[in-house]
Amino acid sequence: AVLIACALSLSAFAVLPTAYAANMVDTGKTDCSIDFKTGGDDKVSADLGTTTVDVKLYKVADISEVGAYTASGDFAQLDVSALDASVSTSADEWLKRATEAAGMVTDSTKPTAEVTLTDGEGKAEDLATGLYLVLADKAQTTNYEYTFTPYLISLPNNYYSGEGTSDAWVYNLTGDNAIGLKPEQQQRTGDLIINKTLKNQNTTFGDKATF
Repeated sequence: AVLIACALSLSAFAVLPTAYAANMVDTGKTDCSIDFKTGGDDKVSADLGTTTVDVKLYKVADISEVGAYTASGDFAQLDVSALDASVSTSADEWLKRATEAAGMVTDSTKPTAEVTLTDGEGKAEDLATGLYLVLADKAQTTNYEYTFTPYLISLPNNYYSGEGTSDAWVYNLTGDNAIGLKPEQQQRTGDLIINKTLKNQNTTFGDKATF
C-alpha cells in the first residue's frame, strides 16, 4: 500500500511541469498585432512625435507549434537555429540575426506589412504567426535625423522567466509588451552659402582682384 501511494504521488508530481507549460502555438492565427512606439528618452520621444516614422515588417520565418523557427522566402538562408520565442536567447544573438536579415532586403523584397507612426505611436494588425523583421525608415525633424536599429519580433511571443510570470503565448504585443523602436540621433547639417557685397576696393595693384 505504501509503495502504491508513493507511486501515485510521484505520478502526480510528474505531470505538473506539463500542466503548467505553455500551450502549443496556434500557427493558424492571422489576427496577431503589434503596437509600436518611437522609443528613446523623453526629449527624443517628444521630438520624434513631431514627425511620422514609416515602419516595414518582413516575415522571415515560420513558427512551429513548439516555438521553433524555419526561415522562408527571401530569407531562407537566414540562420535562425539559435533563436527561440522565449527569453533564453541573448539580446546580442537577436541583434546579430536582425542585422543579417536586414542585409538580405533588396529593392524587390516586398514587405509583409507597413505602418506609419504618428505622434510616436502606430499599430500593425492582421498578422500571421511567425518571425518578423522590423525596419524603420529614417526620420527627420527640424534639427535632427533619426535612424533605427533593426528588430526581429516573434508572433506569438513568450515572456516566461521562471519567476512567477505567465508562460502563455502572447499574440497581440500591446500595452507593456508594445515594441519600442531604438532611435539613434544625429544633428542635421547643410550647405552654408555666404553672399558678400564689395563696397570698396583698393586699386593700388590694378582693377583685378581675386577672392
